[in-house]
Amino acid sequence: MVTAPFGVFIALLGFIGIFTQSRKILSWYTILLWPLFAMITSIGYICFRRSHISLYQKLKFSWVNEYTRDDRLVIQNAFNCCGYRSLSDYPSYDLHCFPRAPLPSCESKFLQYQQDLLSNTSSAAFTLLPIQLLVMLVALLCSNHIDSLYRTAYPITPKLYTQ
Repeated sequence: MVTAPFGVFIALLGFIGIFTQSRKILSWYTILLWPLFAMITSIGYICFRRSHISLYQKLKFSWVNEYTRDDRLVIQNAFNCCGYRSLSDYPSYDLHCFPRAPLPSCESKFLQYQQDLLSNTSSAAFTLLPIQLLVMLVALLCSNHIDSLYRTAYPITPKLYTQ
């Protein structure tokens, strides 16, 4: 929830630094790219770890202990299922889900959905890392090529041209 707005803020900071040709702003931009890199890496690692290490047990625990009746009802309506393992395993009864309903359990559909979501998210995060490294390298090289005339937002015109 924090990574995307932080990335947009850093991108805007970089554009401002480029257009004003300010070495200070570009230096801050270059420094702030490192925490963004760490955030993207942590998202990829957490999603990868969660999708590959005991996801089944985590989902069962969440279904029983963390999800409210309304949360379970939203999941059951989205996947057209009732209960976690069976109709009597923590269902949220409504007009579609009742004790003798001909609906399957939510276990397999919910597990497959979570695996796909987590693996796609980790793949996207790890795909962005080489691009982020390239941006960091280019920013590091370019922030040092602003000469002394352009260190502030308002460049000073040399005396030779003002006479």
